[in-house]
Amino acid sequence: MDELFQRIEKRIRSLVIEYQTLVELNSELKQNKFRLTREKEQLAAKHHSVVHQVEKMISHLKSIEGSS
Repeated sequence: MDELFQRIEKRIRSLVIEYQTLVELNSELKQNKFRLTREKEQLAAKHHSVVHQVEKMISHLKSIEGSS
């Protein structure tokens, strides 16, 4: 009976360690997700800005071409 309790205790300790590891990993993943989401938003804003600038240049070039 004592051996059974020791095995159960060992298993519980192992599960507690595994749980703590998973909690830490989950926290890291949430931080990474937040960082990547912010980075994605910044890249989307830059992309939108570049597209707008290119469209302006094309429009400007067409107006120059039309006036020549």
